[in-house]
Amino acid sequence: MKDSSVRVFAGCRIYTFNPTHPVGEAVAVRDGKILAVGSADEIRCAAGPDAEWTDLGGRTVVPGFIDSHNHLVHFGISSTRYADLSGSRSVGEILDRLRRFREANPTSPWIIGERFDQELLAEGRWPTRYDLDNVSPDVPIVIVRLCLHALVANSAALEPIKGRLSPEQLETGLLTEDATELIWS
Repeated sequence: MKDSSVRVFAGCRIYTFNPTHPVGEAVAVRDGKILAVGSADEIRCAAGPDAEWTDLGGRTVVPGFIDSHNHLVHFGISSTRYADLSGSRSVGEILDRLRRFREANPTSPWIIGERFDQELLAEGRWPTRYDLDNVSPDVPIVIVRLCLHALVANSAALEPIKGRLSPEQLETGLLTEDATELIWS
């Protein structure tokens, strides 16, 4: 009987991105974790005689991030251009970070903050347009939730699009999904 808890994928070219062992031809896996990468003989020893073997027919294998939906490029670009709101624990902390960003960037035509999570806020609510107006009623301010599918805008940011918003969106400044595109258009 085969030990199906260990699977070996062989007959392939495995790029490890490890400078001390950059390429292998087989990999042993148990419970979703890599046990070893190396030659077929090395893996045969590491995996044991009862491992289940699969021949990949010369295919290429590379490590990967398994995430069905992410915005890595966006976060890399935005980390230097916008106020980082990640980890904020209160609406007040968000406003303080936005004020500091404004002080550091006094000529910026917009104040944009990113990566806040309303679930972490002590107030137990989303920030509102009125909260953001306390930072600046005249300069457009937008804060984008960490998922990038929701944002809150202040009165100055909402002014050009107010005729296209629902009463609730206009009152709170909260826009989600497709409505967020109104801000950027």
